[in-house]
Amino acid sequence: MAFQREYLMKKTKKFFGIGEVLFVIIFLWGVNLNACTGIYSKIGNKILIGNNEDGVNPETKIWFVPGQENQYGRMYVGYNDISAQGGVNEKGLWFDAFGLPYQEVVSQQGEIYPGDLQDKLMAECATVPEVLERLKKYNRAQLARFQWMFGDKNGNAVIIEGDAIIPIKEQYQIVTNFRQSIYPNNKGYDCQRFRIAESMLKTMPDVGVDEMRRILAATHSEGEDVTLYSYIVDLKKGLVYLYHFHNFENVIVFNIQEELAKGKHIYNLPELFPLTNAAQSFEYQAHSKLEAQKSARRDKNFDVKTYSDYCGRFVIDEPAILARQTISITTENSQLFFQLNDGGKLEVLPDSPTSFFLMNYGGMDFSCKFIRNSMNKITRLNMEGNGLSITATLTN
Repeated sequence: MAFQREYLMKKTKKFFGIGEVLFVIIFLWGVNLNACTGIYSKIGNKILIGNNEDGVNPETKIWFVPGQENQYGRMYVGYNDISAQGGVNEKGLWFDAFGLPYQEVVSQQGEIYPGDLQDKLMAECATVPEVLERLKKYNRAQLARFQWMFGDKNGNAVIIEGDAIIPIKEQYQIVTNFRQSIYPNNKGYDCQRFRIAESMLKTMPDVGVDEMRRILAATHSEGEDVTLYSYIVDLKKGLVYLYHFHNFENVIVFNIQEELAKGKHIYNLPELFPLTNAAQSFEYQAHSKLEAQKSARRDKNFDVKTYSDYCGRFVIDEPAILARQTISITTENSQLFFQLNDGGKLEVLPDSPTSFFLMNYGGMDFSCKFIRNSMNKITRLNMEGNGLSITATLTN
């Protein structure tokens, strides 16, 4: 090949969604989200990132987006909704996101960016200082249930909360799923993953790939919310070491520049690795559970030939934090699909003659109702899920 959540956090993870919008939606829901661990290290002469992605969605992906005019190329990791859980760009800027218990953002200055803000930052910024400068323009209200961590190859790293910015102070910075503005250095919270990672880093005179791999192995999760994939990034060399389902014996190494040169493409992460019983069993059980839930609710008498009546491009009106995002409803092979902005497509299924639902791994569950005018033409789309209401207007 050419490729050289402690219990509380099981209710409040980092992200499952479509583009940053569903990232925001999921955190507004407060559904079964999980725990993750991120590490930025500049110990020795290397600058490395380590990350464990814990969750319930077995359909993991890695994809590459080449740079265009005034944009940098970037690599992302995530799920079947093609929403970036984390990534690194060709200039050596890295980010990932980490779930938090809900806390309203007090500061509401700045404009709401009408799109995927984290992708904008990765496409337009080369360093952490550039990220912080760019963020001054935008409202961070979306960070009520998650936080970002950014790091660059120059030795800069920062945790960005809704109302706080926490720069790196040591030769490393660790992030899990609590607010370090409230619990500095894990004091008063006692996150085991944080404590284990810190104790290991304190004793290491140098941190290379092997050392980082050992830290990720020591902090991985099993059980209901499991470490689905892990990665290590050498920011100076532009290399990504990828692991699947907390198996740290098998690794694939991606050269970011070489992959970007191939054009835009995506890999199904599990297909890159040898089969293991643990990963296969988890995938089978998760998929079977989701399909059974869909089948139980689906209206099997619905006439799929009418799916074309529901197709179109809708622009979100409410809530304000999602305003001007676009929802595309399309049909293909007798299936109806939902797509938010440029994210992945998820199937929309009928549960009655007049209503639909949207369901994915991890508790994502929306009811969808298409509103018709006096001429019986669809003009609006209303979506309800776990306390969140979305209204959108058909534009074409």
